[in-house]
Amino acid sequence: MIKFIKKADEFLAIVEKLFLNLFTGALVLILTVQVILRYVFSRPLFWAEEISLQLLVFSTLTGLSLLLKTRQMIVIDMVIAALPALLKTKLTILLQILALGVILFFAYQGTLWILRPDVRMESAPTTGLPIWINYAMFPITFYAMAFHLAAGLTTLIITPSHPEEQPC
Repeated sequence: MIKFIKKADEFLAIVEKLFLNLFTGALVLILTVQVILRYVFSRPLFWAEEISLQLLVFSTLTGLSLLLKTRQMIVIDMVIAALPALLKTKLTILLQILALGVILFFAYQGTLWILRPDVRMESAPTTGLPIWINYAMFPITFYAMAFHLAAGLTTLIITPSHPEEQPC
């Protein structure tokens, strides 16, 4: 079972990396074309800033999820590092359970937000695209973060001998 969870976690990370590359590549392309069209041809794209901002938010949220999976988020762990191994493992598990609860709370609240009728009716001012698509990125990435955290937590609980080597 743990192998399946690890493989699913790795697959999710691969999908996130693909989307992150797609989002940042599209952002660079749109902004480059925008600069050329604006300053060379005096014909800017009217929608470039709006789409660029959306792509930047998508990239940021997807990147946060990947940082959580690879354990590259900024942490202050000098107190935890000074504890004995058993206490360090138990405290790490407790903190990850609390983090999982907070992440799931935000994901759930984000889901409730995008399901509201007034939010579903909104459209972007420049492009006219439904604005809930932008808002949906929040709960999607938070559910991905929750999965990464739960997968790391499962690994940590099953094999707690070296918590600093376990993925989160």
